[in-house]
Amino acid sequence: MNINEIEAALLKYESDSWRAEAFKLIRLELILNLEGDEFGNDFIMENLQFPKIREIAYNKAIAAKNYEQGERLCLDALSTYEQRYGISPWLYKLYDTHVLMENSTKISETAKKLLLSGDMEYYDKLKSQLKEQAAWDGAYAVLLDECKSNLSPSGYMEILEKENEYALLLEQAEKHTREIYCHGEFLAREYPSQVCSIFTTQLIKEAESAYGRESYGKVCAHIVLFANAGYADESKALIDEFRIKYKRKPAFVDELNKVKIMITDKNAHIN
Repeated sequence: MNINEIEAALLKYESDSWRAEAFKLIRLELILNLEGDEFGNDFIMENLQFPKIREIAYNKAIAAKNYEQGERLCLDALSTYEQRYGISPWLYKLYDTHVLMENSTKISETAKKLLLSGDMEYYDKLKSQLKEQAAWDGAYAVLLDECKSNLSPSGYMEILEKENEYALLLEQAEKHTREIYCHGEFLAREYPSQVCSIFTTQLIKEAESAYGRESYGKVCAHIVLFANAGYADESKALIDEFRIKYKRKPAFVDELNKVKIMITDKNAHIN
């Protein structure tokens, strides 16, 4: 059987869209083995609509240090393929390509897209690039606003803490009180009374809705975070309040007793 007969046999299966790409990859393998790279490259370029074949083309371009072609393949993919969830792998490939191209402007642009799409690792990379370009000071305020608009509250607040933006972080913590467990210890340095109030409000809310030992355990774990943020006395007072308020929930009281002993012992050890 020659390659034309093999291709004719495969063609009848390619009408099924869900497996068309798989059969295209089989055909590519056959072409490469039987007809060589030149025919294989032609086939690849004719079938770039299939992501895995486009990826083969991209890898070949990068291996040949044809970074401009690699960039085009990424950009075309980003405009062609619908990304239903998460971040497109082609955006990561585009970033890597711009790094290989040593194009600082494009590295910054792509790092920013990845950051604003939710990948927090690219904040430091973007900052580093902008500092190298002496553009950080001028870009910082605008970037912070973009992060606020595009990132989740937790992502935005992570950046605020990284940049020691205490006032803005407190403002967010007052709106998104559950985030106090991540940022309470940091904020307590500047706003001890406000942080204590946020912790207390959030813990009271959680205790009211808690049901079952697992849920009680989570409340108590958060009380430990309250104590660790510098509020050991306040956390023990809140435990006492909860033990009275929820005396008809023995499992909850049991968990509260355990955590009070833990906080007391730790505090005694520190002192």
